[in-house]
Amino acid sequence: MEQHQLSSDAWGVSNNGISTVYCAVSSFWEPLQDRKILKIENGKVDSVSWYKDRLISSCWTNSNNYLYVCGSGVYNNKSGQWYQENLPAISMNSIRGNALNDIFLIGDFGFASHFNGVNWQIYNENFGDIYRLIIKQDIVSFVGQKNGYGYIVLGRRN
Repeated sequence: MEQHQLSSDAWGVSNNGISTVYCAVSSFWEPLQDRKILKIENGKVDSVSWYKDRLISSCWTNSNNYLYVCGSGVYNNKSGQWYQENLPAISMNSIRGNALNDIFLIGDFGFASHFNGVNWQIYNENFGDIYRLIIKQDIVSFVGQKNGYGYIVLGRRN
């Protein structure tokens, strides 16, 4: 049987001379359980334990002690233990941050949210469909489409 996998996102971090890249991989075809998070550390490929029934579309971290992933839900892994974030039950498409207390998340139906280290603030701006985001210091940008037109949103922290 031919396997089809989609690697939808990768994120890397370097701490204490150790370079680590995490890659979210989800199969949308058979076998459905072929969903994993690859961990590439100094050229060696391994995987992080993961729920086989959950799609993964994006990952982000700023250290080797925490890992955030999103897809069919939003999860964080703190030193080997997975926790699900209390957010709406929709597909989440991308997660990025500056620090563990400054994380942005976007998803289907125009979902956009920011985590300040304590709670998630959800923005209801009718963005349309949002696919990917990037954040750097005080600027966040995401791309999507609404009413058949592509768009880019730029936000700046006050």
